[in-house]
Amino acid sequence: MNFGIPEKDQTQIKEAFSSLWDACGNIWDNMIDDKKDEQIQELEKQVWDLEKEVQDLNETRIKTEKNI
Repeated sequence: MNFGIPEKDQTQIKEAFSSLWDACGNIWDNMIDDKKDEQIQELEKQVWDLEKEVQDLNETRIKTEKNI
């Protein structure tokens, strides 16, 4: 379709929209990646908390066994 716009201008408009589309896609990808990073950090924190709990329980068990 021409819409009365010269071919050269149509090409520039197409390129501009293409660049805009690419930029929006990159922003979206980065947002998703950021959320994944946040989820990974949260999971790592939960693992550390569980490791600490296991250590505490193990220490309690050892103390209990010594008192028996």
